[in-house]
Amino acid sequence: MKFPSRLERGSILGGRYLIVRSIGSGGMSHVYMAEDMKLPGKKWAIKESMAQPGDHGNFATEAEMLIALQHPRLPQIVDFFEPDQVGYTYLVMDYIEGVTLTEYLNKQNYVLPYDKILTMIREVMDVLDYLHHRSPPIIYRDLKPGNIMITGDEDLRLIDFGIARNYKENRLQDTVKLGTIGFASPEQYGSGQTDVRSDLYSLGALFLYLVTRGAHSEWISGVEQMLRNEAIRPYIPVIRRLLRSDPANRYQSIHELREEMFKLSHKPSPHQEHGVLFSQGTSVVAVMGVGPGVGVTHTSIAIAHYLARLKCKVAIIELSQRATAFSRIDSIACGSEGGLQDRRMFELAGVHYFRKTTKKEILQLLSSNYQYVVLDLGCERNHYSMEELQRSDVPIVVGGAAEWKQSDLQLFSRSYESSVKARWNYVLPLSSKDTVMRIRKNLKSRHVYSLPLQLDPFDQENDVDEALTEILKNIIPTMKKRSFFFKMRS
Repeated sequence: MKFPSRLERGSILGGRYLIVRSIGSGGMSHVYMAEDMKLPGKKWAIKESMAQPGDHGNFATEAEMLIALQHPRLPQIVDFFEPDQVGYTYLVMDYIEGVTLTEYLNKQNYVLPYDKILTMIREVMDVLDYLHHRSPPIIYRDLKPGNIMITGDEDLRLIDFGIARNYKENRLQDTVKLGTIGFASPEQYGSGQTDVRSDLYSLGALFLYLVTRGAHSEWISGVEQMLRNEAIRPYIPVIRRLLRSDPANRYQSIHELREEMFKLSHKPSPHQEHGVLFSQGTSVVAVMGVGPGVGVTHTSIAIAHYLARLKCKVAIIELSQRATAFSRIDSIACGSEGGLQDRRMFELAGVHYFRKTTKKEILQLLSSNYQYVVLDLGCERNHYSMEELQRSDVPIVVGGAAEWKQSDLQLFSRSYESSVKARWNYVLPLSSKDTVMRIRKNLKSRHVYSLPLQLDPFDQENDVDEALTEILKNIIPTMKKRSFFFKMRS
């Protein structure tokens, strides 16, 4: 469906949105960047579409669906203009500064580090999982490089919900067959109704496209010869299963796929060093507090040094630009003075401390050879901190130790949807077993833990190590431990 646009540079939509330039155009829509005349400096993306006669109600339903979505990797819809008499309709949404994945790959000559590819796939999995857990599930149906944006900070965003639809039970097949050839599942072309497994097929096509440097998005004879790198070969069975023609033979959910990906990324490598098996890739532990003074930095440091005692290479990152704890530690433990106290990185007992770290620096650290990265997120619940909490391998939310503060943890949890907090681990310092059981019941989560008293987070306490072993059991191997005692320099 092609239609002429009514908008051009200088047009004003709804008395508020000044059209600046065209962003893109396709058979189903035109997209523009606009400035907000009521909020100077604010930019929006405006999607112009055409509703066919009798289809006006469907556009309103789609708009309601999109407005209800809230995820850090999705643009927020802020305004909707219902179809006029001719059928023209408009969606106003966040304007995302960046380039499409297609443009990004062109700039990189289609060569990306394999850990970067795996990170992208996991990030797409997160947003698809969110969509699939809506009620009813939302099927994206057009996952492809042109519908993925990469921001200047290397963040990934999923855009263009032009053919997304709610899953409808008891329907044998879709009324309209839509999707991009090479990335769309077979059922999008008449073999059945699309469901969450259709998006999983497209994810597999994207995965294959990235690891073959844009050469293939479908599994054909000879493709495997292009996947000789040892880092990606373990994922070949995953890609092949995602691309099965019969949906029943694919992974049935993002959860099932995530479990398989997790096993592969943490599978011991065939070599040993000092008798210790090391895992592949970097595991991220993110720690956030429900409020100030609950012990986020204390807990983060305890986790980092626990992992270091397992003879692993560990970095701990201070995310808040206003935090001062790492500066004090550097000054006391390392004896730094004057300008040295402002250095961005220092080492203490095998743990690399990074102060006031930017997004790009975090991406560089995640691409380095650290086995574990611990993120001290503080208690600032901003967009970026919540995003880092969500994307981590072990997200931890710390509540207050005092009995009267424990309700803060429940209030914090209740402010987020079940699909967002499904993987969270809740930590209550100094709490009794009865309190833990009560909080587990109230939060409807088994992942509530107590941390015993530990006056010095750099020190080894056996009961604390036991608690951390339970919390981190999915990312740590069985290793011998060594102790370290934190001492102030005189």
